[in-house]
Amino acid sequence: MYHELVATSTERAAGFRRRMAERGYRQLQLWVPDTRLLDKRTSLAAQGRAIAANTTDEQDVLDLIESWDSTPGWQ
Repeated sequence: MYHELVATSTERAAGFRRRMAERGYRQLQLWVPDTRLLDKRTSLAAQGRAIAANTTDEQDVLDLIESWDSTPGWQ
């Protein structure tokens, strides 16, 4: 009898997802680089150096992003 009253982890997760959806949220799964791996850290460091070395393009991107702040209807 007691076992019937206890929800499984799958049921609790489904309930949580349903309640969040009812509140206007949607679930998002996000994958990010695993920085615990040496080869990934090395690759990310190289990418960071390449970005830092290209300050002209970086400023163009920053200017573009800043211009979005004045786009009507965006908050």
